[in-house]
This record gives sequence, structure tokens and C-alpha cells, in this order.
Amino acid sequence: MAASHPSPDIILLGIVLPGIGSLETLSRINNLYTDSRVILLSDYERAEFCFRAMRLGAHDVVLDPYAPGHLGLSIQNALGTINLLSEIKRLKRELRIKHDFKEIIGSSPALCKMMDDLRRMAENNLPVLFRGESGTGKELAARTLHYNSQRFDEPFFTINCAVLRKESSLEEVFAPILTTLSRKDRKPGSEWQCHQGGTLFLDEIGDMDPAIWVKLLERIGPDGNFRVSSSGPTIGARLFFSVRTDPRDRERAERVISSLSERFAPREIGVPPLRDRPGDIDPLVKHFLSEFEVGAHGLITRVSREALEVLGAYGWPGNIRELKNIVRQASLMNAASPIDPEDLPPSIRTGAVRTDDWAGSIQAGDMVDSKRGEPAIGAGKPPLIDHPPREENPAFNFSLRETEKRQIRRALGHTGGNLSRAASLLGISRSALYRRLEKLGISR
Repeated sequence: MAASHPSPDIILLGIVLPGIGSLETLSRINNLYTDSRVILLSDYERAEFCFRAMRLGAHDVVLDPYAPGHLGLSIQNALGTINLLSEIKRLKRELRIKHDFKEIIGSSPALCKMMDDLRRMAENNLPVLFRGESGTGKELAARTLHYNSQRFDEPFFTINCAVLRKESSLEEVFAPILTTLSRKDRKPGSEWQCHQGGTLFLDEIGDMDPAIWVKLLERIGPDGNFRVSSSGPTIGARLFFSVRTDPRDRERAERVISSLSERFAPREIGVPPLRDRPGDIDPLVKHFLSEFEVGAHGLITRVSREALEVLGAYGWPGNIRELKNIVRQASLMNAASPIDPEDLPPSIRTGAVRTDDWAGSIQAGDMVDSKRGEPAIGAGKPPLIDHPPREENPAFNFSLRETEKRQIRRALGHTGGNLSRAASLLGISRSALYRRLEKLGISR
């Protein structure tokens, strides 16, 4: 056999071979053709031999007499495995393309600085701390760094620290990672003595209960090595952390950062808030429209220059997540016409950051994390007003009230009166829609 020959999909290997033994042949096949599946033909008297062969990487063992049905099923299963591994490789390539540096939208100085930091950190394996406000895209930055580093072909493990309960066990914490390991594409018979590679991302570590943090430190060493269980594999991962630095959480964030620096000495990468990237709002809006408009109704909604100016003047306390929710809502309500300023929520048009009565609000009970479909991190705390609202005019407030009523009626009409679907369309919770209906006097 020569390594230059095309790799066969399936190799049938008999027990008795002239010259070298079957196990040595199997070992050489694995070295030459890493993508091939080896099916071992055996007899009942060599069970221990077959067991050793499976540990060396044989895909299956077919016992003598070789029934056509059994052998055919084994070949079919081997081909299925090959197709599955091919699909995994394709998806990995797509992930690299999706998280390429050029896929991060914007060219503002603040974003360019972050991109320069990401490129520098992609060349080494040092731990990294991503700091930024909620909704700025810290996880996107972390994934981009991972898929552009030398570990791009290894798993990206994520632990959402914000949802861990005080009574959570380490088994619960590491369960998703263990599942990922159990599905990792590897040839049968290989073992996890020490899995070198991958990235462990501890997301929103500042929201973690101190008791859970102590438990995690029992499993995670300063060098990044950790165990998913007492008897599980050792994972030599690169460590990523993220800390939310909203103004109301800044003091706690600084304490967490100080604690991380003492043990892991991570390099910090700041993810800028959207208010520091006003020039990026236009390309972000166009990107969001092209991302979900085609799939929604086959039309690309346009945005008027006046509407873009209104969006650029807003403070965006919810950052990119809030912008995406606003664009989605406006585009669904204006499928065949441009988005104008009057199509935007009142809070956006007046410049008021704090609001408790609109879909674009970051009011804790209403805001939804578009990535996970669940309440966004920070729910239950009133947002900080970054700048005072503009002076109110009673007549203007009346027109805003009428605009809101019109938008809610349009959502109800679009969904045939289905409150759950209308609330989803508006980007608010069902209970919030109930409150708006009662306050505005809209009959159901």
C-alpha cells in the first residue's frame, strides 16, 4: 500500500494474512488511510483478538460464517459513518467562514481596535477576557477568535455562568461538554487520555454564584486543563472569559476582573458599545435585513435616510441586540415599503432610553435574547438612562400613542388576532402585550 493511492472508503481485513499479522496490518492501514473504515472478518474462536482489533480502530467485526445480510449491514453502517464525518467537516468549514474576521460588521475606530486585538490573540494560546456591556457581541467575538486560531478544528465549549444555580453540581455544569466529547469525530477504539485542544468559554462569569466559582476552580487549573468528571478525560483547553460591564454592574465587574487576573492573568479585549460605533449602524441595519428578511417574506425592506438618522441618534442601551430586535420588528411590519421614522418605536424617535411601553425597550420583563429565545441577561434590573429624554409635548405624546396603537393593531391583524404570535412579532412578551392592550384601550 502507498499513501499516494486514493483512500478507500471501506477495507475488509481477514484474520490470517501472510507475512505480517492482522493487528500490524490494521495499524498500518490507520496510519495510511485515516478516513477509511476497516471491517474485520473473524471467527468465534478469536473473540479476544477481535476485541484488541476494535481498540486499535477497527470499525466493526463480522463473524464467520459471513452471512451476506450481516456483512451488508456492516458495510452500510460504515458508509453512514463516513457520510456523517464528511458532513461534520463541511459544517466545520462553514463555521470558519461564518466566523471569519470580515464577517464582523463595521469599520468604526472602536471596532477596528477590537479586531486588531483579536488578530493578535489568534496567534497565541493565552487566556482572554472579553469585557463589554450586555448585547455588544462578546460571545461572537470569542467564537471569532476561536475559529481563527490554531484551535479552529477543536471544540468550542461554552458555560453560561449566568444561569448556574447555587445548588448546581459540577456534573450539571460540565454535562454539555461531556456530550460534545462523546460525539467528537474519532475512530472507534481511540481513547481520551488527554484531549489537547479546544476552547473553554466561561460566559458572563460576573453573574456566577461564588459557591459555583469555587467548585469550578476545583476542576480548572491556571493552565486551562480541566476534567469534566472525576474519572473523565483531561481537557487541555484555552480559557476565554466574558464579563458584563454595564454601568450598574461596573463595580462588581471590576472585582471579578481583579480575581481573574490573580489566577489566570488573561489578556483583556474590550467589546465596544453601539453608542461608540454610530457609523456602524447603517451597515448593521443592512446586514440584519439581508439576514432574515429574505427568509421571512422574500422581500428586502429598505430603510429611509431619515430613519437611519433617527437610529443613529439613539443611545442604544441594549446595544446590537436591541438594534436587531428593532430592525426585525420594523421590517416585518413594513414588508413592501421603506422603513420610515414613524415606523420606529416612540422611544427610539424621542431619544428616550428608558421606556416601559414598547417592543424596543430594554425593560427587564420584556426583553428577549434573540440568540437563546429566553430572557436577556440583566432581566429584573431597571436600565440606566444614558442621556435625558427630550422635552415632551402633550400633543406629540398623543400622536405617539396613536402610532403605537396602530402598530399593535397591525400586528394583531397580521396574525389573525393571535396574541402570542402578535407579541412575538412586536418583540415583547405576551403579558406585556396584555398590559399595552389594556392601557391603550384596544379590544381583543
